[in-house]
Amino acid sequence: MFKKIIYVIICLMAHSLLVCNNYEFTALRETMIIAPSLTIGAYSLYKANNLEVTNIDDLSIQNINRFDRNAVGNYSERASDISDYLLYACIISPFALNFNHQIPTNANIIIGESYLVTSSLVYFSKTTFQRKRPYVYNNNIPTQTLQTKDSQYSFFSGHTALAFNGALLTAKIYDDFHPDKDNKYIYPIALSVASAVGVLRYKAGKHFPTDIITGAIVGTVSAFLITEVHKKGGNSNETNTTINFSFHF
Repeated sequence: MFKKIIYVIICLMAHSLLVCNNYEFTALRETMIIAPSLTIGAYSLYKANNLEVTNIDDLSIQNINRFDRNAVGNYSERASDISDYLLYACIISPFALNFNHQIPTNANIIIGESYLVTSSLVYFSKTTFQRKRPYVYNNNIPTQTLQTKDSQYSFFSGHTALAFNGALLTAKIYDDFHPDKDNKYIYPIALSVASAVGVLRYKAGKHFPTDIITGAIVGTVSAFLITEVHKKGGNSNETNTTINFSFHF
């Protein structure tokens, strides 16, 4: 997924840089965001390719903290599949803002950078901590399913991180360019959909509660931080009249 995200970001940035900047972009700032993220991501992919599956014979539920212990035994392929569909919806949702001609297409750069930062942190964490997923402790799961690289990518939840990232980017960018509208329902809806992904990952036996909470925090902080550092001073809605090029569908 990391490679696909990199490809999408390059395509979006190449197109979006053709528009007048409602958001403020500088070579230094973009380099400081993109270069470390690419480096961390590339290093994580290298680690993943050389990762060895650890032995599960010595695993003990007693070594899991009490807060996370209830996740042991959870396993549902249906919950996992539904979480995938909701994740895709969350990831795509910010790009639907291209249909709104009041929002400049250079917002795609911010979306891409935020996804890049989040994804690089997710893969770095997974390959570093190599925490076993809750379903690994389930004796009813086939051994071939338990002894895979993916089975030790529990911390932290990439689905949850990217779901919160995408949902809140959609809400934040829309809110920035429509401050005159009643947007009180946007954030609760975004948080509800993203939270549903986290709950489903828990039910699927893919993650412990601490994995999900951490993912939610990382995705949320990335969405707000990357958006805020690019905002120009003043009301972003007032500068919207300077846009002379945008997507038209």
